[in-house]
Order: sequence, then C-alpha cells, then structure tokens
Amino acid sequence: MFENTQMSDLMEIIEEEDQAYCDQLKELLASLKTWDQFQNEVDLEISIEEFMDRLWELYLDYFQFHQEEAKICLLDFQELLISQVPNINKHYVAESMSAIISADDFQDPWEIACKWRSRIEAFHELFGYLTGRLEDDEIVEFVEERKDWTKTGVPMQREKIPKSHWWWFVSYSY
Repeated sequence: MFENTQMSDLMEIIEEEDQAYCDQLKELLASLKTWDQFQNEVDLEISIEEFMDRLWELYLDYFQFHQEEAKICLLDFQELLISQVPNINKHYVAESMSAIISADDFQDPWEIACKWRSRIEAFHELFGYLTGRLEDDEIVEFVEERKDWTKTGVPMQREKIPKSHWWWFVSYSY
C-alpha cells in the first residue's frame, strides 16, 4: 500500500495538529528497543504492560479513528515490532489469564479481563496487518464464554471505548 510512496509524502497525510499523536506512538515504539536489555523477566513484564497500557491510551484518544495514520507512524519500526511479538506473547498475553484468575476481592475478574482483552485488541487493530494475531485464544474464549452471563457494565469512560469492544458494556457475575 505504502511501498511506492516517499516517507515525506506519507507524513503530509497526517495533519499537523495530529502529528503529536504520531510522535507519541513513535516514542512508544522506540521503547521496544530497550526490551532486549532487561536482565530480569519482572522488569521486562512491567515494561511490556506499560507499553500495552500506553498503546491503549493512544488508541482510545486518537488511533481508533486513525488506523491508517498508525501504519504511517510505524514505518520505521516494523522490524522492531515484529521482533518483539514473542515477548508480548510470552510476557503479556500468556499472563493475561493468570491475572484474571488471580483477581481477588479487590479486583473484578471481568474488569481485569476487559483490560487485557482491549489492549490486545488495540494491538491487533493497529498492528495485526503486520504482526498477525497475538496468541490470545484463551482470553478471547474466556470472554466469549461468559458474555451471556453478564449484567451491567464496567464503570469507565464509555464514550471513548469503541462499540466493537463490547465486553466493557457488560459485567461478568459469578
């Protein structure tokens, strides 16, 4: 799609006022370079979770409506992102179910599931064309199986959440 177009031409597509979001996404993607430098897995997991949280924020604020712009912003980071997908699968996606299962009286398991599911889905929507799907079958299955056992929604800024993320609009009840 963008192969025959010069980078300067692509950047002109992004309106000047929205360039700040592209810059923030580029800064976030540049942070992937540090992941191979972590000496222990806990620090890496924290960094990946922070990455996914920040990606979700950028997605909610801007990129859910500007996915083509995300592709333009990603151009310089494609190989780096692809190289880090195994880390995201191992240290984020695989941890999602244990986070949901270990939710205690102070955490709503459904809200935890919504958080992980939406961050993974935002990743797919922005980068899936390049990286393929993350290995999220278990969390997708968890949410799908429980959607009929739901009642009200998770309290949150619903006006920002896309309707395609339906799981935020219902809550799982044991």
